[in-house]
Amino acid sequence: NEKYSFSVDIPSGWTVTDKGVESGEGFWICDGPMEGTSILGNEPGLWNTCMRIDYYPDYGEKYSDDQERQWQLDYVRDICRTATFAEYGYKCTNFKLVEQMPAGITVDGYPRITTIHTETNDWPGLTAEDQVNVTTYIYVGNDVWGISSQSDWDVWGEHKSKIFHLINSFHYPAAPPATSTD
Repeated sequence: NEKYSFSVDIPSGWTVTDKGVESGEGFWICDGPMEGTSILGNEPGLWNTCMRIDYYPDYGEKYSDDQERQWQLDYVRDICRTATFAEYGYKCTNFKLVEQMPAGITVDGYPRITTIHTETNDWPGLTAEDQVNVTTYIYVGNDVWGISSQSDWDVWGEHKSKIFHLINSFHYPAAPPATSTD
């Protein structure tokens, strides 16, 4: 993305929707169309896994890995706890921490913290669905890049490697586009 000077490897056939990484709407990469979806969930026949990239300029100094991880976990837990039909269009229950991955470094040398959790999302008129969520924060000076994903439980095993490949491919500033050797 030249506008925001980041790059990621996008899974083949997945859709890309740029709603503006600084607008609070994000840059979306999904295994199906996004049209008609809400900010955190989906509707039948659309996507089963969707990833979102956000940029938070001048967010502040990075604290210790433990403090940042706790903040990250508190934030995603609070989103689930406060989700209501009236405000978000769905209700979230059964939040469970799955894994706090070891703090790491991006390919460009920036600190990265990733957490995996599950939750059940209940949409009016639909069957409640179990979801697996991956939340990654990448710290570039006082800026933070957020990469989050949400997968239906039944596709998690198939999409897990694609999600982590995209996260691990994050470059800032953007890497040059891959060239074909054809």
